[in-house]
Amino acid sequence: CTCRDINSMCGHSTSVDTTRVVCMLRRMSPPLLDVPTPRPVIVALCGYQKHGKTTAARYLERHLGYHRSSFADPIRAMLIAQGCPASAFSEDGKDVPRDELCGMTPRMAMESLGDWGRDRAPDFWIRAWDRTLPQAPLVVIDDARYDLEAAAALGVARRRSADFVMIEVVRPDFSHGTSHGSNRIPVGPAGVDVAYVVNDKSPDRLGRAVVEGHDGAGPAALFRFDRYVAATISAGLTPGHTLGDGIKAMDAVAAEVLP
Repeated sequence: CTCRDINSMCGHSTSVDTTRVVCMLRRMSPPLLDVPTPRPVIVALCGYQKHGKTTAARYLERHLGYHRSSFADPIRAMLIAQGCPASAFSEDGKDVPRDELCGMTPRMAMESLGDWGRDRAPDFWIRAWDRTLPQAPLVVIDDARYDLEAAAALGVARRRSADFVMIEVVRPDFSHGTSHGSNRIPVGPAGVDVAYVVNDKSPDRLGRAVVEGHDGAGPAALFRFDRYVAATISAGLTPGHTLGDGIKAMDAVAAEVLP
């Protein structure tokens, strides 16, 4: 079933977000299609405080089945172990002083604890994050702030042979937030083009813009055959079809889309 087939069934001539369609088909019972696991993708979101990174990540989580991860997850876990409830780390709760944190706000406590770890080793929290990162095929990181974090996200993509995309979320009508060193925009790793999306306070429009940026994801490393850029395609045959059928279908697609 190709994107064109899905368009025909839906009665639309415009392109369809095939990743979303595949996720929808998998959730049906029984499954409508025998589709392979999607190619791994790592999405790294950056941007200033309260510009919409987490909102965008939640959109990918809800609509495309991404696993949401944060470099700050180990820091939050330590503060929760101190007795601070997980609910205190919501956007509305981050700036409310907490008795469990001796009168500090969760944001201040996270900034202080983050500095403590980075003073001991620049990648202190990155290593803690990497050790707990699940082997999910689709991962969105909602808080890439430091250059080392952006490089670490790309490193995970390369290690997993995953596509990688880095997106900066910008909210023009909002301030940049605190002056703490963690409230920053990292430099994109060498060879990575950073996409930009504007947050106009509409979560749905922001999410769709991020999906468009996500559609520009490319492989973290280019594979080559005989000095030409090459791609490896993995798939499973649906019942009733042979390998020859699959090769013919691939040849037809190649003849249509390759120069």
